[in-house]
Amino acid sequence: MATLKDVARRAGVGISTASRVIRGEGYTSAEVRERVERAVRELDYVPNALARSMRGRPTKTIGLLIYDIVNPFFANVATGVEDAAHEHGFNLIMCSSHPWKNAEREKSYMQMLMERKVDGLVIQHVFSSEEYASLLKRRNVPAVRVLNPQPGYPYDLVRCDTKHATAELIAHLIRVGHRRIAALGPSMPSFQGADRLAGYQQALLDAGLDIDEELILLEGWRTRDGYNMTRRLLEKRLPDAIFAFGPRIAVGAAHALREANLRVPEDVALVCIDDFGLGSELNPFMTIVRQPEWEMGYRATQMLIERILGVYTGPPREVVLPAQLVIRQSCGIHRALQEKGDVHTTYVSDSLIPQEHHWDDD
Repeated sequence: MATLKDVARRAGVGISTASRVIRGEGYTSAEVRERVERAVRELDYVPNALARSMRGRPTKTIGLLIYDIVNPFFANVATGVEDAAHEHGFNLIMCSSHPWKNAEREKSYMQMLMERKVDGLVIQHVFSSEEYASLLKRRNVPAVRVLNPQPGYPYDLVRCDTKHATAELIAHLIRVGHRRIAALGPSMPSFQGADRLAGYQQALLDAGLDIDEELILLEGWRTRDGYNMTRRLLEKRLPDAIFAFGPRIAVGAAHALREANLRVPEDVALVCIDDFGLGSELNPFMTIVRQPEWEMGYRATQMLIERILGVYTGPPREVVLPAQLVIRQSCGIHRALQEKGDVHTTYVSDSLIPQEHHWDDD
């Protein structure tokens, strides 16, 4: 591991000068500052922000890099991580990195976590730069991933089988009577998107239905993406049902359907992967596939702590947890049962989004 002395030697300056540049204190010329900063990058030098008495000992702190803590799915994952860390006497530094907005935020968080000398890292999203995975390897910081693998880096992984769960969801729509089932998801490549697309296609083939490419739109995970994809879908043809790869896509789809004066589920069924957080159970509207978010975070943290403490030192492990199909009104099951004369139901109008919706951060 590089030291301040190594940085000073590489930059051709004194240790005190190198220290001033790194701390951002005092005056140095632009040329000297550039040499020191280049040496820091080349040597992968990270200043130690902890007391010297902690050197060589566990800090009892782990880091969590999460995609977007505002999203209920990721908030539940983070809660599982926090609960497991607390049970084992570890502190948690949680970073919501929003890598799609600004890669510099992720870079800043990684630098901070290395300065704090965290004992390990739970990672929920794929790094925006592969250099971070290399950094963890060089610094011997164990890591475990939740939800998505990191291509090329064999970390422990805890994920959910959304391919199988998606196939179950689409099979349910087919049993209810839907045949023209649209799929709205993110642009490729996407690990989660590819899993859900494969499950969707497999269910159609298993039912003897053709895969209609006009019913598959892949643009993004956001609310506005769901809205735009649904608008384009409706310009082509009216589907029996829409399968949204995520809840934000479903919200956008619901907005577009309402604008077109189409009702869910009478005119178009609407289902998705993952729930909508608090309040989603008050009026059981959206048929979903529910992933065990809390358990994924909890299990991943347990596996990380086993590596930190040396309890497990073997090859990378992968834990695949099952998902749960939650059947509610939006799939049209009540309508189907009514048509068969099995039950009597009264449709209750429901809205997933406010009448006046703004797309500022969606």
